[in-house]
Amino acid sequence: MRSHHGNSSVYKRKEEVGIANSTSYSNAQLWDEFKAGSKEAFDEIYERFFQPLCSYGDRICPDKSLVEDVVQDVFIHLWTKKEHLGSTSTIKFYLFLCLKRRLLRVISQEKKRPYIISDKYRFNLILKASPDVSPEAEEMQMRLAEALKQLTDRQQEAIYLKFYNSLSFQEVASIMDIEVRSVYNLISRTIDILRTELRHNELSTPSLLSFTLLLLPELIQ
Repeated sequence: MRSHHGNSSVYKRKEEVGIANSTSYSNAQLWDEFKAGSKEAFDEIYERFFQPLCSYGDRICPDKSLVEDVVQDVFIHLWTKKEHLGSTSTIKFYLFLCLKRRLLRVISQEKKRPYIISDKYRFNLILKASPDVSPEAEEMQMRLAEALKQLTDRQQEAIYLKFYNSLSFQEVASIMDIEVRSVYNLISRTIDILRTELRHNELSTPSLLSFTLLLLPELIQ
């Protein structure tokens, strides 16, 4: 059964949160202060990661309302269980892992089968249109979008986690519930596919491929 936590006192919308000197917190320091009961640290974690979590969840499930509910559930769980959590220096990884597990469980319970095929979720990697770009850059973005359509859901998720969210291979493996070697293979095959597709469109050079991978975070919605 879906729950709505928009009125919970634990939560504030992102624009309402204001933490003084928030940039001075490292992940490890922020996590330790949060575990010690700091509401300020919790609010800062919420501000930093609410939108990235929603963005990741939206790629797994197109029901934005459901995704936001589950993201809020993750933060409620985080706050209520803070004394029992271990240490981490990568908060994003921990939250992404929690979100994915919880979201897939909720989807399964609600039997939203359009989002799941044979118990496998779909992953939707969409490029945003960049305004005021040169015709050459616009052409490259269109070709890249076509190239990305050739990727499997797993390949799209791997590059989203690795290149857009800067997670390690080990972290990507844990979130995707596969071996680290499989992540390397997925990324390798993905680069090969992009290289081939871009070459077919006379856009493939080693430097361009590297530039394309660096540009992905700016192009992904």
